[in-house]
Amino acid sequence: MRFFITRKSVTIPMLRGGLAGAGGRGLVCGANCLQALLLVFLCCLASAPATAAAEQKDSALAAFEEANRLYEQAKYEEAAAAYLKILDGGVVSPAIYFNLGNAYFKSGQLGRAIVSYRKAQRLAPRDPDIRANLRFVRATVSGGSAPAQPFWQRLVTRLNLDEWAILTAGALWLFGGLQALRQLVQSPFFERRLVTIAPLLLLLFSLVGLGCAWHLAAQPCAVVVKSDTVLHHGPLEESPSVQVLQDGQELLVVDEKDDWVQVEGAARGIGWLHKSNVALMP
Repeated sequence: MRFFITRKSVTIPMLRGGLAGAGGRGLVCGANCLQALLLVFLCCLASAPATAAAEQKDSALAAFEEANRLYEQAKYEEAAAAYLKILDGGVVSPAIYFNLGNAYFKSGQLGRAIVSYRKAQRLAPRDPDIRANLRFVRATVSGGSAPAQPFWQRLVTRLNLDEWAILTAGALWLFGGLQALRQLVQSPFFERRLVTIAPLLLLLFSLVGLGCAWHLAAQPCAVVVKSDTVLHHGPLEESPSVQVLQDGQELLVVDEKDDWVQVEGAARGIGWLHKSNVALMP
């Protein structure tokens, strides 16, 4: 499965230069020359980001293809490291997270595979391949299933945050347009029917968008990434054990203290895990 790799941000190179003029005649012709130079400068300024973006895209694509070759050669740990290097460079794509999840799964790292698939799903929530692989890996995890999502959370996560932002902005523009039309069209029908729809749409999309943001930001999840991880009663190594967790188990974070996270969702209740044993999903 391939996706187009996009760049989160592109650094625009600084253009340096200076113009030195002498007096008299040189300044007379300088007006036309200055206009031409300004036009050239603006063209260069406009083309610089595109050139930088093209170079960075080509570099990212080359690195992505190299990581894919490592995967095809069954060098799964090396492939995972190569995908991570691309991500560390600021490139974000569901394809990278998807392939990273595949590499982790093939190397036996179920927890990290689940984290990668979930990150891919956030970027492409309706992709069937991502959903299928995530479901398959979760089925291989021993010790408990992933926390069940309420219906509204499943509904909200059908779209990513960018898509919810677009819908909310569209509702806002619709509201503004209808308000403007109300000033132009003096119609009781328009007043009673159409104008009431826009605020409701704005409220609906705003609430759902806020709910989506709350779900992603305020409901962190801890995915166990090491087998035989001990869940403690307290945030200390000497604290009694609640139970032993397996690689790939997903739990909800309810509190944090230093290098420990308190989680819920385990079969035997709430407990504490050391952060080195889990990958946190904000």
